Amino acid sequence: MDQPMLPWLTNLPSIQLPLTPFELTSPVLGLLLVFRTDTANDRFTNGCEAVWQITSSLRSIIRKLVVWSGRDKFSDAERLAALELIDACVLLHGWIMGSYLRGKPLKAVQEAQLLRFAAGRAENVPSDGSKVATTPYLAITAISIGVSRRLTSISEGQEVNIDDEFSKVTAALGKCENLLRVPIPLGYTRYSVRFLWLWLSLLPFALASTFADVSAASTNLFDKPQIGLAAAMMFVSFIFLSIEDIAVQIEEPFAILPLIKCHKWLMADVRRMRTLVRTPLERSSVNVS
Repeated sequence: MDQPMLPWLTNLPSIQLPLTPFELTSPVLGLLLVFRTDTANDRFTNGCEAVWQITSSLRSIIRKLVVWSGRDKFSDAERLAALELIDACVLLHGWIMGSYLRGKPLKAVQEAQLLRFAAGRAENVPSDGSKVATTPYLAITAISIGVSRRLTSISEGQEVNIDDEFSKVTAALGKCENLLRVPIPLGYTRYSVRFLWLWLSLLPFALASTFADVSAASTNLFDKPQIGLAAAMMFVSFIFLSIEDIAVQIEEPFAILPLIKCHKWLMADVRRMRTLVRTPLERSSVNVS
């Protein structure tokens, strides 16, 4: 008679659980996972829409500044101001995508540079970083004021048009802040994970008799109930735990969205659009040639 590889296993008492409780609770577990995954997917979708709304609105503002500053009625000083306001919009976008949505603070030097581009003068910001703006709304206000004060040749309707685009940026930022500050309740996450692990841990004891009955008449590779039970548990656990892992990943959209790439795409577009705004130095060089 063959000796077992682990003799001490033969001394352990056999545990058999009825399968009915697992059949009754499996719909509850499925509903928990579906609700959690749907909630996480809604958060991810809302985060994507808010990020692209911010990028689209700022790109629209930059495009309008380029188009309007190219008119003959704009002075050279206003064209330079338009270029600085474009740089301020790019810095604002970089702040939102690179720092704010990832929970990183803005450095005082970066804030001073942004406000200087927006207002056209150096701002008195502490260099130690102790007093900096915690949200981008100050920068949005500064750029809006800069457009109103520095671009005197634009009409009132054009100014309102830019303010409308900034309103879209502000609304999208509000959605982002809602996702950042109102996560899925921690108690629900803990309960669903604990219930899932308990359900999966006890399930083999309920399936043991089922696989034993099947293996009695089986002649294939899985004629031993231990092998069949292990394979089935690996398959079931992989499915349920993968769903839970997906929900955990997508419930925080700004941690996995390509925010830095989004900023680089905007910078590439701005570099091309800036070539359409001719500065006084470029205009003089063309006249000389």
